[in-house]
Amino acid sequence: MRPGFSFAAALLRARRQGCMSCDMTMATDDIPDMPALRARIDALDAQLIALLAQRSALIDRAARIKARDDLPARIEARIEEVVTNARRHAERAGLDPDLIESIWRRLIEAAIAQEDRHLKGDPA
Repeated sequence: MRPGFSFAAALLRARRQGCMSCDMTMATDDIPDMPALRARIDALDAQLIALLAQRSALIDRAARIKARDDLPARIEARIEEVVTNARRHAERAGLDPDLIESIWRRLIEAAIAQEDRHLKGDPA
């Protein structure tokens, strides 16, 4: 990755300009070879993991709120709302909405299991 380059900043600039599908092309044209490309992918994977860790912390908070408010871990209407949102975001980003739905449903099931553990007194 070139010094001072921020993929996230480039993506935000492209999105502000209304370009959802071209932002990836604009941000990747400067990659000269496979080692540089792999380094960029590895860095992006690390960012995705950090975002998933943030999501997990929010799921822990949701479990505490649900315990306080006597709500179940699984709320079908919310599941479908999250899946619908993910599909919409995928379509806007030029991704396969069916693939994203599949990934999100696995993510949701893991979150429900995480909440269930908290609700049963086992936060591990």
